[in-house]
Amino acid sequence: MLKRSFEAIGTHWEIEIETKLNQLESEKLHQEIAELIEDFDQAYSRFRPDSLVTAMAKQAGKYTLRKDFLPLLQLYQQLYQLSSGLFTPLVGQLLAEAGYDANYSLQSKKLSSIEPLEQVLSFDQEKIELQKAALLDFGAAGKGYLVDLVAELLAKKGLSNYTINAGGDIRRSNNQREKIHIGLENPHDQRQAIGLFELGQGSICGSATNRRAWGNFHHIMNPKQLSSVTEISSTWAIVESKAQHPTMLADALATCMFLVEPELLRKKFDFAYVIYKTDGTVKLSDNFTGTIFYEK
Repeated sequence: MLKRSFEAIGTHWEIEIETKLNQLESEKLHQEIAELIEDFDQAYSRFRPDSLVTAMAKQAGKYTLRKDFLPLLQLYQQLYQLSSGLFTPLVGQLLAEAGYDANYSLQSKKLSSIEPLEQVLSFDQEKIELQKAALLDFGAAGKGYLVDLVAELLAKKGLSNYTINAGGDIRRSNNQREKIHIGLENPHDQRQAIGLFELGQGSICGSATNRRAWGNFHHIMNPKQLSSVTEISSTWAIVESKAQHPTMLADALATCMFLVEPELLRKKFDFAYVIYKTDGTVKLSDNFTGTIFYEK
């Protein structure tokens, strides 16, 4: 078994490949994964001065669409429509004004209202066009999507048994359907878990308000209220591997459930969920197969 742990895009990664590789193969694969992550980060990070996203924040116009950009944009557009505009990549400017900016100043400024997405951004198969400069943020789905891209790289190498964990965004593939145990962390006490889930094939992603929190804000913002969500502490979304990009979808849904009712999302997407509310109660989907053992 090959195990790799490393830091990238501001989070801790662990990759376990249940196939024997020699040292040369292992080092080459690790290098390819590192290059893929760096390329993705350079394109989509709003924290890098050399990124595509930063260029878009400075100047409106047409930009050539990267092949890997289209699925991300399409998912954001779907969830934007389902959430009546609450889930939007335009939240980047709001986050920056609240203090979660490229310099991590954590100093709030005057918060600006977010414009309708269709008035700012459009795209097709070949290009993305901004009617005005805009600071986009793809943090709600980007890390999960990057996990899927790493999984695609492993598949191209003929590797089918693996677990990828990028800061809690987890994708697993296993031909024998052997399962791993995943604890659902209590956001108010990281020494506790509120439940347990066994993952065999597919992806599970969580989002919590105790991560990236400062002052009166955390990273999940309601763009219409110009404030962070307060009713929910953490969420988990589970998507089976039959989805084209299961981790991207699970990552996005985990955030979107802070903003809209999960059953509305289930009309469009097939997933299971857990929602841990700030009052200590837990809400589960009827298809959640894990165990919850901590509830107020």
